[in-house]
Amino acid sequence: MHHHRSATLLSLLFLTLWRGAGWAGELVERQLLGSPDGRKQLETKMWIEPTWGSPRIDVVLKEGKKTLFRTSIPPEKEARYVKVSWAPSSEAALVAVNFKSVEDWILIRLAKGHASSTYFDGDKLVMEKMLETLPFRDEIKSSAPVGRVPWKTVRWLEPKQCNLTFIFHGIGYEGTGRLRIDFQREKPTFTITAITPTVDSELWEQN
Repeated sequence: MHHHRSATLLSLLFLTLWRGAGWAGELVERQLLGSPDGRKQLETKMWIEPTWGSPRIDVVLKEGKKTLFRTSIPPEKEARYVKVSWAPSSEAALVAVNFKSVEDWILIRLAKGHASSTYFDGDKLVMEKMLETLPFRDEIKSSAPVGRVPWKTVRWLEPKQCNLTFIFHGIGYEGTGRLRIDFQREKPTFTITAITPTVDSELWEQN
């Protein structure tokens, strides 16, 4: 009887660990993007589970069988999807995490078989400044907020820069933010180079 109870407790513990480790859920989307040099792969997986309000998203970067970078966006963060882009040099990659009204970005840098990452909070770095700068428009004050970087606007520049265009509409504001990530030095910098109170309508057709 004692052994049976121990086995049951161990089974319950294993089940708890199994679910807690994020292994539960149904895989609904998988992206695999190889680096330009053909040596690395950036994989994203989106999982859903009936008890979650939003998906869990896993991001893994590998060189061969070696995992250089791994992160997970839990359901409570309410992410909608991710997008990825490689620098032409294959020495950096950018991951965008979309939350409908805003995006966060993860810059991954690679050197000598190792990876380092920097997380950029779009709410603090972009939205606060855009809402401070843009004029309030009463006619769109009831519109639900939507914001993203249309992925075709991502431009990798030498030496070690990336330009992005962020567009936003809703809660009384609309505008475009020109963004730059500079990673020439040890600590990358994030800059808004311009904010304009208009959005090119064609950009809304892109994810």
